[in-house]
Amino acid sequence: MDRNSCNELVRHGESRAIRATRRSVSGLYVFRGQHGIAFESTLERDFLMRMEPLFGVLDVSPQPVQLPYRTRSGRASRYTPDYLVRYRLGDRTWSAGRKPLLVEVKPREVLRSGWLDLRPKFRAARSFARQQGWEFRIFDESRIRDATWENAMFLRPYRGLAFPKEETEAVIESLKEMGDSPVQYLVGRHFLTDRDRMTGYALIWSLLAKGEIECDFSRPLAWDTDIWMPTDV
Repeated sequence: MDRNSCNELVRHGESRAIRATRRSVSGLYVFRGQHGIAFESTLERDFLMRMEPLFGVLDVSPQPVQLPYRTRSGRASRYTPDYLVRYRLGDRTWSAGRKPLLVEVKPREVLRSGWLDLRPKFRAARSFARQQGWEFRIFDESRIRDATWENAMFLRPYRGLAFPKEETEAVIESLKEMGDSPVQYLVGRHFLTDRDRMTGYALIWSLLAKGEIECDFSRPLAWDTDIWMPTDV
């Protein structure tokens, strides 16, 4: 299949409708409070949760393309990867100019038991991604439910919180001046009493949850976590 044929397969949005199934949990995940992204399992939902607070992730598209392939028996069929992740051009946490990522989400046990049947699909996806200048990756539980996912789960309740504009602007301005700072130092600089400091930590977690500030999400969040302002080159 040549590049032009491959390009014709790419569609805006979903390439097929996602339907409810009795075997798994399906629905729409409201990504960053802006739009719903379809998922067909709790593992797919957790993948979206993991991507949500990462500033380097620009957007996630569900089931972006249908790819022709040949099954083990040689029968013509089609395969639809789960997501396409697009990244910002560059930021301080992730490698600059990261390629779009075509993603398949599958439980480890399904991969093990059905690998021979799945392999032709994945071979087609990898070839297509390479032609587009993308990457293809399979995500199982070990790649999804990691420290980044745990941080995302911790931050979710803080996404909907609101704080006084003056406090928020003061914290952000300080962070811009310093370049980076441990959470504890920034909170101690602006919130003096124990009660105020509790509010300060909540404000920091809220800013991280909304992508307004940034940190290394691959490490557990703590009082000494370094934070900084996002950069989009």
